[in-house]
Amino acid sequence: MNDEALIQGPERDPADEAALANALTQFNAGLGALADEVARHIAGQKPVIRAVISALLAGGHVLLEGPPGLGKTLLGRTLAGATGLSFDRVQCTPDLMPADVTGTNVLVPDANGHQQLVFRPGPIFAQIVLVDEINRAVPRTQSAMLEGMQEGTVTIGTRTHQLPEPFLVLATQNPHGDEGTYRLPEAQRDRFMVQVRVEQPPAGVLAQVIDRTTGGEGSTARVTRRLADDFIPKASSLASQVYVAGHLQRWVADLIVACDRSSKAPLAPVADMLELCPGPRAGQAMLAMARVQALAQGRTAIGRRHLKAVAEACLCHRMQCSPEALVRGLDERMLVRQLLEGVSVPEPQVQA
Repeated sequence: MNDEALIQGPERDPADEAALANALTQFNAGLGALADEVARHIAGQKPVIRAVISALLAGGHVLLEGPPGLGKTLLGRTLAGATGLSFDRVQCTPDLMPADVTGTNVLVPDANGHQQLVFRPGPIFAQIVLVDEINRAVPRTQSAMLEGMQEGTVTIGTRTHQLPEPFLVLATQNPHGDEGTYRLPEAQRDRFMVQVRVEQPPAGVLAQVIDRTTGGEGSTARVTRRLADDFIPKASSLASQVYVAGHLQRWVADLIVACDRSSKAPLAPVADMLELCPGPRAGQAMLAMARVQALAQGRTAIGRRHLKAVAEACLCHRMQCSPEALVRGLDERMLVRQLLEGVSVPEPQVQA
């Protein structure tokens, strides 16, 4: 079934169509300029760069997984410089405390010599927060970020403090099983809109990286701001208006239900190979990311291909293979591909 031809979205008058076309042009010009500027400093990671920018525009957070030295930390700094957003960094260690991330109340003498409590914000109050090696922090410190990531606020004592907007947590994670790592709890992983794997680049790209970092021209290049102050809120608002047909929303729900063995519609063998299944936030993440994907391709309505393009990034970290699946050589990405093939798209309802 070719659902692309059936998804048109609501009818608009010519003036609205012209305004929308202009907004799409501005969106893609800004998106392209931003991606190019970040790619100028980080060689060979264009899919990762696009995924991170999409999550920023979709209002989500990103978990980057991969070995050290591939530019994950540089990505956060460069993105902040190119967007003009404030930036801070947290280096996770086993002795990192929650207050080191969120901030705390401290006693400060006033002009009269009296002590008063003053809130000193932590690094989480930046617009882009790089949490480096998040799985080296103990679970108590990891969970200190949950409220901020979900609600956009931090509560210290009896006071709730609002975080800035936009707000992006960009966390790097060493592969699970490395010495000194703690597996992220299910609730923490679920707060990340996407997980993106940063792969080792080929030799040609690696040579560029070495040249840039050992005295080449790129090692001293400065990040150039590429966006106007209002680009990100405008782009996020435009993405939220992208049309999603009802049958595609139902397909996303069917994908999630098909993973659960306790549901009435599990998909064997996928459900039998999973110990942990995605929940409602997975569906929300797929739709949010697919909306940005559609805009980037000049469309104002989501198609099935947009959802399939973001499925692995949105679902894999919310799933966990069973021991039987691991014995068979399966991983979460393979099971997501089986899921996409095994769950059919409902027929669209054509209104008379």
